Amino acid sequence: RNNKDKDEIASAKKVSPDEEEAPIVPHHGMLTVIDAENLSMDLSDIVSVKKSLEEALKDLGLVVLYSIAPKNGNGGEKEQDPEGFTMVFVMEQGYLAANSWPAESYCALDLVLWSDFEKQTAATKQLVLALGGNFEEQKTTYFSLVTGGMYGAK
Repeated sequence: RNNKDKDEIASAKKVSPDEEEAPIVPHHGMLTVIDAENLSMDLSDIVSVKKSLEEALKDLGLVVLYSIAPKNGNGGEKEQDPEGFTMVFVMEQGYLAANSWPAESYCALDLVLWSDFEKQTAATKQLVLALGGNFEEQKTTYFSLVTGGMYGAK
């Protein structure tokens, strides 16, 4: 039987006979996939999108360690991209990946938290609002899934 309940998992032991007995502790994360449409922000403006998303994350108490944004030919961060772009924010609690399509006023966001799960719903709304979205017009759809986690996330 491959499916174990939480008591069986908590009492499980390491497989190797050379190792000390240690419980396997399950750890999980939460992925929220967000499709934000009809956004008013200029999604080709990489600098503004990055600043808005980073501020939204910090306002929620999430700690941004670093971000990855498109580079220009000189190795510096690119300022504009009319075709769209992908950027990633790495946080103590997880990460945010944002993919923009400026011509469609659309941005796809993947928010993964390995802790601070209670912030997931507020973060979803705050990130969409930061990009000029509007929840009242129902132009945003999202769903959440439980995923594998990261040990040591704060």
